Amino acid sequence: MLGIIRFLGLLNAAIWLGSAVFVTFVAGPAFFSEEMLAFLPKAHSGRAAQLVLERYFMLHCICAGIAVAHLLAEWLQTRQPLSPLHRNLLLVVVALALLGGLWLAPRLQRLHPAMYPEMYYWNDPEKLLKMAQPERVEAAKKSFGLWHGVAQTANLLVLLGLVGHFFLVNRPSTAPRFGNRFRTP
Repeated sequence: MLGIIRFLGLLNAAIWLGSAVFVTFVAGPAFFSEEMLAFLPKAHSGRAAQLVLERYFMLHCICAGIAVAHLLAEWLQTRQPLSPLHRNLLLVVVALALLGGLWLAPRLQRLHPAMYPEMYYWNDPEKLLKMAQPERVEAAKKSFGLWHGVAQTANLLVLLGLVGHFFLVNRPSTAPRFGNRFRTP
């Protein structure tokens, strides 16, 4: 039974880490590449990226839930104390993933119409005139840049945490912990 639990935990960690690497280094940059911007305006590329990120954060939540369940299942099966390093690392990764998906992404999505009012309010000239004021658009772009930087930093921390999580899931639960390695009998 422990072998199945460990396999599922490792599979989940691999999917979670792989999706994070793919979205961060392949899919995300592709939306704003020269090839994409040659046929799709930046505003539309940004909206398309947001749609992909919505699903990415959903996957984060699913994988985070499975990772927590895996850690608990392994603990129930082995009755060994959870590694504080692994537990705390997973808590930080889950917190950052939730912060990104439930707070930062919606904030960025709300700023997008303020940055590109012509895309969202083209059929409402009165609203377009109100929203397209240059100072309002510039303020939205400045705010978006700040929050996007925060989101990217959090995403890189999640990536690093996921590498650590993958490493720790890959170790047998009976392997000596980092601190035990240097103790003398």
